[in-house]
Amino acid sequence: RMTTGKERLEEWMGEIMELELKDGRFVTGHLMCTDNTPNIVMSQCMERWPNDPGNRFVGLVMVAPHNLKGIKHVKRTPIECPRVERTTVI
Repeated sequence: RMTTGKERLEEWMGEIMELELKDGRFVTGHLMCTDNTPNIVMSQCMERWPNDPGNRFVGLVMVAPHNLKGIKHVKRTPIECPRVERTTVI
C-alpha cells in the first residue's frame, strides 16, 4: 500500500523538517501543522541562505504552498505535538 502525502505529513508532525523556498532560503524547524490550502506551520525555526555560513532564528513560520520549492524530513525528535480536542463554545 502506498502512503499518501497527508499520511506522510501526519507521521512527520513534531519532527524536524527543512523547507526550501522559491527565493532560495532554507527554513528548518519542527513541523507543527498544515491546513487545507496547504500552508505549512513550523516552530523553533532557523533560516539560512545558500552559501552563507550564518543562520538566523525566526521562531514560528507559516509557508504558503506557492512559496515552497521542496520539503525534506531531517530527523526524528522526541518533541510531542499537542493534540487539540474539539470543544463546543457556547
